[in-house]
Amino acid sequence: MKLPSYSPDSGSWQQLPAVCQEFFTKLKRNNNRAWFQRHKDEFEIRILEPARELVFIMGDQLAALRPGLTFDPRVNQSIFRIYRDTRFSSDKTPYKTHLGIFFWEGASAKMESSGFYLEFGPGSWMAATGIYGFSPQALDTYRRRITDPVPRARLLEILDALRLKGYTIGGVGYKRLPRGFEAATPESAPLLLHSGFWAEISGANLAELAERDWFTEMLTHFTQMTDLQGWLVDQIIKPGSTR
Repeated sequence: MKLPSYSPDSGSWQQLPAVCQEFFTKLKRNNNRAWFQRHKDEFEIRILEPARELVFIMGDQLAALRPGLTFDPRVNQSIFRIYRDTRFSSDKTPYKTHLGIFFWEGASAKMESSGFYLEFGPGSWMAATGIYGFSPQALDTYRRRITDPVPRARLLEILDALRLKGYTIGGVGYKRLPRGFEAATPESAPLLLHSGFWAEISGANLAELAERDWFTEMLTHFTQMTDLQGWLVDQIIKPGSTR
């Protein structure tokens, strides 16, 4: 699903990696309200507006791979807020020093869904696919799928292929097997330590990425991770979707 009411293409989105490198490097050195307020117009014009364009342009391409995909150019939808939640963090800097964009699939809340995530920060970039943190219902469903040999075998096949292509698997959140799964097989035991599940690839040089055909490169990464997206949606998200 998408919102078709906003779809300009000024071409400025093509400069996003270079602009993010410049802006977020400065913000990282001046992460305070006074500096950001002086540069808020720059953030909105040079980063936020192009990011909205990118949401539609990349979203259209990804929807060809996953027709049920949702993308919405509003802040706090596909575009993550720049304001950090500092309530439970020892780091009290008020702003995130990266741009985060998310395209998700499923009827659950955005952060309970599986999707494609793109991040540009000062000196780094990341492309990832999956679920950052399982909801309690999704976690229960995931564990039941993992103990079923058929969906587990397909997931392991997908993970082997991703690792061969250089992707890292993330989401391990537990050190011990969950209660009731202590007798898990060697194949399922490592998978049962996950509290979320995603594949990712990243780079330490955003300026270098900006000089390449980064859009095609990121789209290629998402395409290669599409099988994982399909498994998570089909096995976890759709069976557990209630809203």
